[in-house]
Amino acid sequence: MAFWFSESHTDNVKLEIKVNEQLYSRMSDYQKIEIFQ
Repeated sequence: MAFWFSESHTDNVKLEIKVNEQLYSRMSDYQKIEIFQ
């Protein structure tokens, strides 16, 4: 099942990607790491 990953960068910039599945998601000491297919 496909879904949309959204990430806001500024008030005027937003990245949206349609993905099939989330392969990996972890939180490092500095950032959230996510890998999608």
